[in-house]
Amino acid sequence: PIIYGLDQCSVFQKQSDPADHFVGVAGKFNSGTNLLAELLISNCKNHHRMEKYGVVNRGIRWQVPWGKHNPPGNYEYRQSHKTKKDKNVDANNIMPAVTIRDPFGWMGSMCRHHYTATWPHDEGRHCPNLLPDKGDKLKFSLRLEGHDTVPVKVKYNKDLIRNYESLAHLWNEWYKEYMDADFPRIIVRYEDLVFRPKETTKQVCECFGGKLNEQFQYVVDTAKKGLGAHGDMNLRTGYVEAIIRYGTDKNRYTGMTKEDLVYAKNNLSRHLMDFFGYSDPPEELMQ
Repeated sequence: PIIYGLDQCSVFQKQSDPADHFVGVAGKFNSGTNLLAELLISNCKNHHRMEKYGVVNRGIRWQVPWGKHNPPGNYEYRQSHKTKKDKNVDANNIMPAVTIRDPFGWMGSMCRHHYTATWPHDEGRHCPNLLPDKGDKLKFSLRLEGHDTVPVKVKYNKDLIRNYESLAHLWNEWYKEYMDADFPRIIVRYEDLVFRPKETTKQVCECFGGKLNEQFQYVVDTAKKGLGAHGDMNLRTGYVEAIIRYGTDKNRYTGMTKEDLVYAKNNLSRHLMDFFGYSDPPEELMQ
């Protein structure tokens, strides 16, 4: 697996009482946060915490206290903006385990289910769309006025709304905040959770001071539970389907024009792309 931030594991483990430590999941929409949470809940335990607070206190949290899809912000934001269930949790006792995903596959998933992100797009015709084509300009003339790219607005909560130049910039800027963070965190690839689940879960679990169960449980069904925010059940991806869908580049660029691909190559963070091993589109698709 390719994991960013493993050098911070020992730093986190040495701060405060290990029995008070948690691992909490974070990540952009459609990046595999629920899969990572399910893998950790099924397979990882903080024995220090269980010994002090009882066996049901395993130290695994479905999300970080400030909200898994929210950017991490500064120290004051993380301490004061907490979900209802986590209002008494000290943000310093959380090791965020952040999921990242190949930006082209991620943008395609955003077209199928955009959560609280909005941008002018025609899913059946041109999406992902980074640069507006003639059809976009005709259909969304008012929303695109004054823009050379297709801008994206994300409402994280009522107090936090951000605007991005494009879907590519949303991917760049969201993950840059975690890459540049001044607190311990690790970033894991969605692709490794799908193709190397045991090894990846083990490294995440041990990073915050936990220990993997002897018998590893795989997450076979879709990790997105319930209705509502996660969209139609028919659009959710189970484990076997994920292997079939993401084991090939066949659908990686579906919906994008060659202009979109060139723009993506020139504007996606080179540091993120190179570190996590995400490749640029082939030259023949950009000509």
